[in-house]
Amino acid sequence: MRKIAVITHAYHQKTKSANLYVDEIFHHDKFKADYFYIDDVCKNPSALSLPPIVDYDIVILIQLISLEIIKKIKCNNIIFIPMYDFSVSWDAIKWLDCIDLKILCPTKKMHSELCEFGLNSFYIKYYPEPYDFIPGNLKNVFLWQRVNDININLILKLLQQHAIEKIHLHRALDPHNNFVEPSKAEIAKYNITFSDWFQNQNQYIDCIRNAGIYIAPRLREGGAAAFIDGMKMGKIVVAHNDGAMNEYIEHGVNGILFDVNNAQIINFDEYDIPAMQKNAFQSVIDGRKKWLESIENILSFIDSNHVASFSPKNIIKIRDSARDFQIEEVKQFNQLITMYKTAAEERFTLIKKLFRIIRKHLFKKG
Repeated sequence: MRKIAVITHAYHQKTKSANLYVDEIFHHDKFKADYFYIDDVCKNPSALSLPPIVDYDIVILIQLISLEIIKKIKCNNIIFIPMYDFSVSWDAIKWLDCIDLKILCPTKKMHSELCEFGLNSFYIKYYPEPYDFIPGNLKNVFLWQRVNDININLILKLLQQHAIEKIHLHRALDPHNNFVEPSKAEIAKYNITFSDWFQNQNQYIDCIRNAGIYIAPRLREGGAAAFIDGMKMGKIVVAHNDGAMNEYIEHGVNGILFDVNNAQIINFDEYDIPAMQKNAFQSVIDGRKKWLESIENILSFIDSNHVASFSPKNIIKIRDSARDFQIEEVKQFNQLITMYKTAAEERFTLIKKLFRIIRKHLFKKG
């Protein structure tokens, strides 16, 4: 049996969301996984509390990555799974931490950018098992507030022309976010009920069962996330138009997308709601089949010997986007570029030397 070490954010110890990809990709009869939970070391690298990671066949990093983490790992097969919502703002210098690694990327937009950069990325698109087709009552709304921006005030603005009979607010926020409390008048008018945490998946499903409208709880998601729980039951998912929601939802076809910065009132009479409900449900059925078919290729990628592939053009582009280079560093960089163009072997070693120079400098934003 092969051993896997999974290193992820401490918050995932509560949500168990890091288990999803591991449980889906690695069968328990062939793999044994140990989990290590750490805080966000990007903000305070010196605070890393992680034991040495040794004697593992595969090490999987989910969401968090830094040189401090990598130095703790003694394994030749390290996989990084970035979360789009967490890493969308990373600049090139941050992604350099991944040059030795294989990346399983849950969003197509980020995957394309990483491939263009030269990193070794493999696109994955997870879908859960579909549930029973329970489209629910379109006058009932479910909102799990996880972030500040997706809150009761926004929902009442989007749905102000809709005949709402009931709203359920789930109060389980992501770290550093605050719950927006509805007024007493709103609680009475919209029959608002509350919950704080579900002990298991069945409690969660029971809570959303009667809702016809499911509000995606974040501005961005790392990959497949809570909003698909609405789709897999045939509910109308209303989501901000960003990743990964807009990679699963086609506006007006199997869900509704809006711009949180320019929120417009939703007129449900403009849509074929029964067709949208069926399309949402069917998209999960079709997506699940494709996901299961892709697992063999994912495992092949994990066991492959692929490394990052940087062209001289890409390297020079990276160099040119850096600033404050010293004259001697520019000379050294150019010498290494010349060696890279002519070297038949040891290119990866040269790449690391090149990026050691770049790593000292901040990249311009945008």
